[in-house]
Amino acid sequence: MSADAGVLVTGSAGGVGQALVRAFSEAGYFVIGLDRGGTLGADYSIEFDLGRLAWDHGAFDVLTDALAVALEGKVFKVLVNNAAIQALGPVEDLSVTDFRATMDVNLVAAFALVKVALPHLETSGGAILNMGSIHGRLTKPNFSAYA
Repeated sequence: MSADAGVLVTGSAGGVGQALVRAFSEAGYFVIGLDRGGTLGADYSIEFDLGRLAWDHGAFDVLTDALAVALEGKVFKVLVNNAAIQALGPVEDLSVTDFRATMDVNLVAAFALVKVALPHLETSGGAILNMGSIHGRLTKPNFSAYA
């Protein structure tokens, strides 16, 4: 792959995210990592709380602008929606706020990022990878919001 091909990996500071950053980097991509606390090993790091996309109307533009800066001179080829948070606990103890925060990052942010990326990826013939979890089909106690 050409170093002109850009990939955005969300949740890039976690274990799976770091593995994705390494794999895309080794494959020759220009890797943009996006996480709340920054990213190690990426060519470019965007520090951003994806939960903001659900309630902060200006966050969409902030993220779009940050991505444009990161991709300057590059061709956006791959979006990897990998970011996720887990609010664990039995339903009766889980607050609506914690449930909402989980949905904001795990679902709403992924949708918003597709909206940001789609025009670029349609032009470049790129791809979107929406990561999932085994907990969607086979979960365990206290994963009610995450699953």
